[in-house]
Amino acid sequence: MKYSIAGICVDGGRIFVAKRSQTGDMGNRWEFPGGKVDAGESFEEALKREFFEEFGIEIDVGEFVSSASFTHRGEQYEVDAFSVSLISKRFSINDEHCQFDWKTPEEILSLDFVDSDRAMFDGVFYWFKNKKILNPGPSKDYVPE
Repeated sequence: MKYSIAGICVDGGRIFVAKRSQTGDMGNRWEFPGGKVDAGESFEEALKREFFEEFGIEIDVGEFVSSASFTHRGEQYEVDAFSVSLISKRFSINDEHCQFDWKTPEEILSLDFVDSDRAMFDGVFYWFKNKKILNPGPSKDYVPE
């Protein structure tokens, strides 16, 4: 199994989301920022790397929020989402995304979201509303084998 991570950042009742550039399998679709976990990398390290690579910002990684399983190009993945706090609010954007925004859960429901993140909507929105986790998941320090 391969692993991906996603960062759930909340500010003023809205969640940070990003729209992927037109290229690739998930082109022009929205997502919770994150990406694949590299070999030997913890979930926290992967989230920090991805946010810095994609937006030029540093983050603090908090608690587990939600997870989902999905298949991509015939391979089984698990995506785990963690709360994140932005250390800086000065964003840049690389070629991977063409837009980012802050959206309410209701607004997110109307976006064309990637399937893997859409599978986490119930858990993410429950956490957002209650700041509680339905099913405790792995630690941010977890390093997949």
